[in-house]
Amino acid sequence: MKKFFAALIILSLNLVMLNSVTFNLDKNFTLLAKKGNFNLESELFAYTASNNNEETLTVETEKLKTRFAKQKLFYINISPAFMPGIALGYGYTSQEENSSINKETIFYLHANSILLVSSGGIGLLTNIFKNPERKGFFYSINSGLDIIIKNTAFSPGGSTGESSLKTFVFPNLSLGGGYSYKISKTSYFRVSLDFGIKFLLTNLNLSLVF
Repeated sequence: MKKFFAALIILSLNLVMLNSVTFNLDKNFTLLAKKGNFNLESELFAYTASNNNEETLTVETEKLKTRFAKQKLFYINISPAFMPGIALGYGYTSQEENSSINKETIFYLHANSILLVSSGGIGLLTNIFKNPERKGFFYSINSGLDIIIKNTAFSPGGSTGESSLKTFVFPNLSLGGGYSYKISKTSYFRVSLDFGIKFLLTNLNLSLVF
């Protein structure tokens, strides 16, 4: 019985202390509200707005980081006219923070052939876009080095003949332009034409970048 009364007294004291703390808190909030220094609803709204602004800022920052970060890409090019061939390349995109110009830098290998002439080489292709999404009109700068193999065949006197291969190195320097179609989130189809100092003065290019 004594233990029961002791527990009851302790519980009563705890309730009194809790009511006192609650009363004091309520009194302080009321005084602050009367003085115009505190408004619970406005404070909660400001806190929520602040959190939303921070989340929005974080999302926008991540978007900018993604936009300006170098993105890796693969390059496949087919030249169907003049001197048919194929090129395979690998590169990256780059964009400066204070500019809408986006660039692609592509290192590639290519092989072309027509009749008795074949060529192969390496090159560096830079595609430059005014559109940050890399679609629409663009222009390009190409520099490389090609090995040209020419098969000189002759057959004096009929079926018997001889053939000889002539090999020489030729520069591959050109300027070009074209149009880029965005076919998916990270894939593009391009049609372009270039002119320059190379074995063939011009070439038509159909390329896929992804």
